[in-house]
Amino acid sequence: MTVEHNTKKLPLRGVGAYRVVDLETFNRLHAAKTSYRRMARQLGIPLTNIRKLVLGQHWQQDAKKIALFNEFHGVTIDVETGIAPPSVLEQFGSRMNERRELAKANAPAIPEKPDTPWFLEQLDNALARILVRFDDEIIGQANLRELSYAASILTEKRNLLMDRPTQAITYEQHVKLDALLPKLIEEAKRRGIAVEGYATDVTEDEDALSQVSSS
Repeated sequence: MTVEHNTKKLPLRGVGAYRVVDLETFNRLHAAKTSYRRMARQLGIPLTNIRKLVLGQHWQQDAKKIALFNEFHGVTIDVETGIAPPSVLEQFGSRMNERRELAKANAPAIPEKPDTPWFLEQLDNALARILVRFDDEIIGQANLRELSYAASILTEKRNLLMDRPTQAITYEQHVKLDALLPKLIEEAKRRGIAVEGYATDVTEDEDALSQVSSS
């Protein structure tokens, strides 16, 4: 059976973007008291999904969501058992194992003496791969705490890259900075460092209290 992807939107937190789990295999592994981590590896799904399955909170254990998924994609997952046909698993199943194999195949060769530029290049590549993974499937599987944490970190790093403040400064901290600045200038003069700069009034459109450059 050929399953065509439908692009219309559905309620219930984007059911159409969910990945299908091999529930038949999960039931067998769970009955055998297989560890959560081993089940996650064998099924190729995140550990959080295993926990949801064990607690009966996975979308494939909700008849209403299964019906919506079936309607959305034109497939026939059993609404009573949540078990999907092989063709549905092939197209909408987890891609974690495939991603692992692809990552291994594309892993860079480690030089005999890795240097700083090599490490920076690998970090840039890893960061790019991580950002690409932030798709609907990954975001849909995260809980509120995980989403809030990710949003906080991403906002802070975005502000840092755009040269914007990454934290608020209290009035007491401003007072300390005002008292410290003359001492810094005095020390710079003592060391023969020329300090040039200018201060600007705070407005809603400006991100910094002052801009100072030293040479």
